[in-house]
Amino acid sequence: MTPLGVAGADLEPSNAALFYQRVRPNGLRVATHTDIRAIEPDGVVLIDVHTNEERVLRDVDTIVLAIGRRSNDALFWALRERLPTFRIGDCRAPRLLQHAIYDGDTIGRELDARLAAAE
Repeated sequence: MTPLGVAGADLEPSNAALFYQRVRPNGLRVATHTDIRAIEPDGVVLIDVHTNEERVLRDVDTIVLAIGRRSNDALFWALRERLPTFRIGDCRAPRLLQHAIYDGDTIGRELDARLAAAE
């Protein structure tokens, strides 16, 4: 379920293609413009985000909630007193792949400049 018009709207295009290639053959159905109103013992109450029309999805055996991303910087804080340490990618903030690549490139160039200056 997603209230958006497409599932995985924030996925990288190559990851979105892999997502659909892997889940569709396994029977996953995606309901767009749909949100969950309630999870009850006899089913999941869904709501159309545009019309507020409700329907109940029955025979549900598993529910997986994906409700945001969070940065994990525990390793950075554990090592920063002992090693030169930099936060990049999702350690810095949950973002897209190109941001992590940019972070890595920026830090790499900074380190290269420091080494060149030390010679």
